[in-house]
Amino acid sequence: MNRLARFRGYGILIAAGIIFSISVFFSVDKMLKEQVEVSKGERENIIWATTQAEIEFYRFLDALTDLAHEEPGATPEETVRRYEILLGKINVLREGAFAQNLRAVQGADSLVGPVWDTLEKIEPAMNFLRRGDKPTVAKIQAQIEPLTKPMHQLSNQARQVDDAAGAERRARIKEVYVELVGYFIGILASGSILVILLFRGVRRAQRLLEERERTEERLRESEQRFRDFASSASDWLWDTDDRLRFTYFSKGYLERVGVNAVSILGKTFEEIAVV
Repeated sequence: MNRLARFRGYGILIAAGIIFSISVFFSVDKMLKEQVEVSKGERENIIWATTQAEIEFYRFLDALTDLAHEEPGATPEETVRRYEILLGKINVLREGAFAQNLRAVQGADSLVGPVWDTLEKIEPAMNFLRRGDKPTVAKIQAQIEPLTKPMHQLSNQARQVDDAAGAERRARIKEVYVELVGYFIGILASGSILVILLFRGVRRAQRLLEERERTEERLRESEQRFRDFASSASDWLWDTDDRLRFTYFSKGYLERVGVNAVSILGKTFEEIAVV
């Protein structure tokens, strides 16, 4: 029964250790994989890029209007600067860091391409801008104002794609959270079992040690009682080893017959008879 209980305890200990190790391994592996996925998924915000492009588009339109009406501070140089900024923003959507992410937006290429082509077409006219030159400004505005709808549509579509990606990320985070919670429950449960078994093992070892000490103490007391009895007894008490050599003689008897224990211990009956 004790052996069966001991084997059952070892089995529980091994099972708890396996569960603990597996839970730790898979939880760490899951976190490392998610870290890699997060690193892969880190990308520039396409909403920010498309919104910035749309803002610069409207700023360029305003600069053209101010130049045509000769508003204070409106200069051909400032208008050209706004044009170059807008051109740079659109180019980022075509070939820059945002271009690859923007491909996830349905129809983005068909929107960005015409905008870029139109901006390139008006570049020669930009070199001849003058304050109050309404005909030139009107010609440029006629070419770029139709781009208002595509620019706004591009921003909206980018926002929808980012919202869908955000929902997917939240679902994945929730899934990972549930998995990690399961792993941590396994770690806590198996860890608790290991601690309990370890505590029980320590207690059992302590009890065995205390029992051994008590047994040794009883043996010492029994041996002492035997020696006291043998010393005071009038009978002749002795003990021999496996070769029939004396290993013990009662002290009382030796004193009464006047024999030295040293001359007897380690000898056989025949050797004592000769002496």
